[in-house]
Amino acid sequence: MTHSDYILRRVDQRFKNNLNFFNSKIKQTLSRLNSKVYFSDITVVNLENNNRDIELFCYIKNLPDCGSKDKPLQDIVKLPSHRLSHSVFITAILTLDTNSEKLSIIKYNTEVKYCEFIKPATPTSLKGIIGFHYDFDDKEQPNHPIFHAQQNNKCGNRIFTEEKYKSFRSNHTCELDLEGPSQLKYIRIPTPQMDIFSTVIAVLADYIVHPTAEQHKDLFRNLLRDIHPYILPFNFNEFGRINNDFKQNKSTVSYWYPNF
Repeated sequence: MTHSDYILRRVDQRFKNNLNFFNSKIKQTLSRLNSKVYFSDITVVNLENNNRDIELFCYIKNLPDCGSKDKPLQDIVKLPSHRLSHSVFITAILTLDTNSEKLSIIKYNTEVKYCEFIKPATPTSLKGIIGFHYDFDDKEQPNHPIFHAQQNNKCGNRIFTEEKYKSFRSNHTCELDLEGPSQLKYIRIPTPQMDIFSTVIAVLADYIVHPTAEQHKDLFRNLLRDIHPYILPFNFNEFGRINNDFKQNKSTVSYWYPNF
């Protein structure tokens, strides 16, 4: 039994079922959106706190530059491999509420590293473009959005520096960014619930879903509909000042895209 197999046996069965469905649905949809794009599956890296803290990882590679969506879909599909120059690496931690009948999230944080080829001939040698950190603020401060993003180029760097990620990142290397201005840590951008599942959806929407292709509209709408029950809601029981929309879980990413 591999280490990954051992870890999976300890994961809450409900979460494991959600994870398996999500991974298979993404791959199924990708095969029709752009079969050249590779999704590694979201994988469990580590478990702590009686298996309630789940560390997760995935990457998406062979992504076309976002600007290519100005082209007709048939031209994007025909792009040569050296034009599929972007990769996105995601690491995250979820804390589950496993005591209630319906599984939910108590805490989350997500780090995203956007990268691109240094040279087309070596697509696993990358340089960082930008990094983002998504999480939530449990202090209920009036000037802090509960779900928010912060831009920090150090986000995701540990994927390429920590030994535990070596087998997960495969043979990818990355020239890492400098941290950037220290003032950035004080800028919080309101977001929906950007756990790792919602982040994968957002990356695919940005890079792959074509804005005018009818087939893509249908595929993305159906993907949002199918995965919505499997994106775990956030548990706000410890919060005292949440508006009704948050309590109704309309903060999930499925509600943030137009319904074509």
